Amino acid sequence: MGLVAFNTHDENRIAKAAPLRGTASAFARDAVPRKTDAVIAADAVVTLPEQESRRFLAALDEPFRPSREKKLIGELWERRSKNCAFAWVEQRDWEALRNAAARLAARLGAF
Repeated sequence: MGLVAFNTHDENRIAKAAPLRGTASAFARDAVPRKTDAVIAADAVVTLPEQESRRFLAALDEPFRPSREKKLIGELWERRSKNCAFAWVEQRDWEALRNAAARLAARLGAF
């Protein structure tokens, strides 16, 4: 990070607030991490309307149903990612999981 330029209005507001925390640097060290946390938290939260929320929660309660589309989405996800692998396990055939781990290890240069 480097220096940050503020307009005159913001500089005046900071000049008023800074003495309450000691110095402008102390104020920034106090305020910036809190604002950072707020921005990250706001981006991590999704609010659904009540009807959509009920549908979403009901879908989570339903058992997983495999489909060709879900498998294709997983394969596409793996192709587009750099550090993920997709495994489609059917009838407890764990070879798909071992193969996915091997693909990921080769991609990451591990093992």
